[in-house]
Amino acid sequence: IPRPPADDVQTLARISEHYSSGSIMRVVRRSITKRRVGRLDRKPFTMNELVGPLAKEMPIYHADDKAMYDWYIKTLGLDAKKEEVDPKAKGKKDDKKGKKK
Repeated sequence: IPRPPADDVQTLARISEHYSSGSIMRVVRRSITKRRVGRLDRKPFTMNELVGPLAKEMPIYHADDKAMYDWYIKTLGLDAKKEEVDPKAKGKKDDKKGKKK
């Protein structure tokens, strides 16, 4: 199978940027069927065949992604561990420079 042009791959990467890996997997499975693989000799696969089905998927917006990430970190207790390892993470400074005895 010949490689697609780099511009097509870059465009597809930008278009699919806000979609989950599961959404992209579903699009690929719906687009590349056994029948379509059998027809690759007659009609090469193009990136445009993925754009239509991808548009039907629900994108993940930045605010939703950030909220999910914050919840995940809080649930695992990683935010507390970060403060234990790096006391400056919460804004506390233990800097004693400039103090005279």
